[in-house]
Amino acid sequence: MKDAAIYLRVSTIQQDYTRQKNELIELITRDGYNIKYIFEEKITGRNDERPEFMKLQQLTYNDIQRIYVWEISRLSRRAAKILDVCDEFADKHISIHSKKENIYTLADNGSWNATARMV
Repeated sequence: MKDAAIYLRVSTIQQDYTRQKNELIELITRDGYNIKYIFEEKITGRNDERPEFMKLQQLTYNDIQRIYVWEISRLSRRAAKILDVCDEFADKHISIHSKKENIYTLADNGSWNATARMV
């Protein structure tokens, strides 16, 4: 079975990501992945100093093969940063799956998913 991580982020302390977490767990189970890590943060996506995200960035393909996020903007609020993050994980052969947009960055053979790249 392949392993996955969940990355959850909301922008303020008052916000809650319980619904997002539950739906991602359901999706991951349906996709046949084992949930190995869950990273949760309440911090703006404009902040590049996100402790839980930095832990996620330390993982390799030996740790996980896919990252699940509620929506692609959870990775960052800046488009250029999102592209950098997607490239960073693609270089490690780790695919990112965004539930809201229903896209994943890498195909099963490790090549870029053209639709995700365009989006």
